[in-house]
Amino acid sequence: MRHSEAQRHLLMDQTIGGILLSDPQGYYVEANSRMCAMLGYEKEQLLGLRLEDLTPPELTARLGELRSPLPAGTSLLIDWTLLRKDGTHIPVEMKISRSGNRYLSIIRDITRRQRKDAVSALLHRVNQAILKDQPVKRILSMVCEELLSIYSLTLSFVGAKNADGNVELCQAACTNPEEIPKLNIRWDDTPQGHGPSGEALRTGKTQMISCDDPRFSPWAEQVKRYSLEGAISVPMSLGNNTDGVLCIYGKKVISGTKN
Repeated sequence: MRHSEAQRHLLMDQTIGGILLSDPQGYYVEANSRMCAMLGYEKEQLLGLRLEDLTPPELTARLGELRSPLPAGTSLLIDWTLLRKDGTHIPVEMKISRSGNRYLSIIRDITRRQRKDAVSALLHRVNQAILKDQPVKRILSMVCEELLSIYSLTLSFVGAKNADGNVELCQAACTNPEEIPKLNIRWDDTPQGHGPSGEALRTGKTQMISCDDPRFSPWAEQVKRYSLEGAISVPMSLGNNTDGVLCIYGKKVISGTKN
């Protein structure tokens, strides 16, 4: 019996997605380690909760969609949003199926998929704006604001390379707009010129730099104040010349963001 139980737990923990098993009243009686990590709970904390406890207030009106009893042998596939223990949201795909008198939910984090879709939609809007001959500043402002939202960033900006070694901010979006005028970014051979934007402008290559890198020392105050973890800078070229840079800063440099 113990061997069978151990095998069941091993199988659950080797599953790609998160797994939650609930009783007929909807209380969770089992969860795998991936589910716990996804939501930031210890297993003992997660067991005994219900979907209502993990659903953001703005979605509670939709809980009725999931309350109808599922016939045996059928399943329900739905996109949902769950609340992590720290209060942040995570978009997921839930496949709920009935197993005897219990309900098995297999849950997959779809953050990457949603971000990819959002970026594709943004690129489409940019193309439409260009075709409509909208002002460049308006287009760049849209890009910065949308990237800030899509990736939950702290700062995004587009900068232009000046002959005096300075990087002029063309447009920027920031969770703390008062910080924008304080940025001192360069592309020449100075300490301010060796950050991600300066490196991208000099080399013509995308830079992904962690904020604990010594090259971030000129901005140590902002890094500490906003708990920044990294930045990605993408060079922008016109013909054979690298004249601009798109840079994003965040509390997390998310795997896959660079692509």
